[in-house]
Amino acid sequence: MARLAAIVLAALLIVAAPAQASRWTAWERVLRDHKVTRTSHRIAVKPGRVGARTVSVRITANAADADAVIFPDPLYGATAWRWTGARWSRIDSAEARPAVVQELAPGDSARVRLPLKRRAARIRVLVPVTEDRSGAWVDVVR
Repeated sequence: MARLAAIVLAALLIVAAPAQASRWTAWERVLRDHKVTRTSHRIAVKPGRVGARTVSVRITANAADADAVIFPDPLYGATAWRWTGARWSRIDSAEARPAVVQELAPGDSARVRLPLKRRAARIRVLVPVTEDRSGAWVDVVR
């Protein structure tokens, strides 16, 4: 009986691995599309909460940095995503943004609220740092 359980468990792990791999591969594609080549050491992104029509995160600039971190718009370049089971789908509704540059001084933080097209149980928020082609992301769970 124990041997059968071990075989079934091993079979499930083998079947589950490609799904996780394709999820990560799809996320790498999102990062590549946003010109993010590595994880940022200049910012940290912490989860906030999922509201009826928004998701919030807190972005903090690394206090050890000498320079402020520059972002391209009032929402700090943040985008919200959900996993559909086959691909990552963008779910924030802030597609047109004014080109007003935001700046985070070392050690400062900002709370960002992204408007959502649809509500999801788990939302991944990506914040790219365009000046060094890096980014940070966090999953916000309802």
